[in-house]
Amino acid sequence: MILASHTKYSASKENINKTSLNSTFSNFSMATFFKQQERYFDWKVRLDATQNNYNWYGLPTDKAFTDNTIKSINEAQKHTHLKLEGALVFMILI
Repeated sequence: MILASHTKYSASKENINKTSLNSTFSNFSMATFFKQQERYFDWKVRLDATQNNYNWYGLPTDKAFTDNTIKSINEAQKHTHLKLEGALVFMILI
């Protein structure tokens, strides 16, 4: 039996200077792998998952925005990706 896992997290919780909207972000990724060897076959399963949280902060500089307009913008963006894969390998004994 083989079991392995990998995780990674990176984030910035500080806003970019002179931006009206929230500009923080966070990225999380994880991969888990499981493999089992049997007498006549091997099988494995892998799960990959990522979640990215971004805040859209770019506003055109050639236009003026009121405080009410800026407060009404939902700058948060969340992207989630899941991937599940597996394999089954039969061994032929001759």
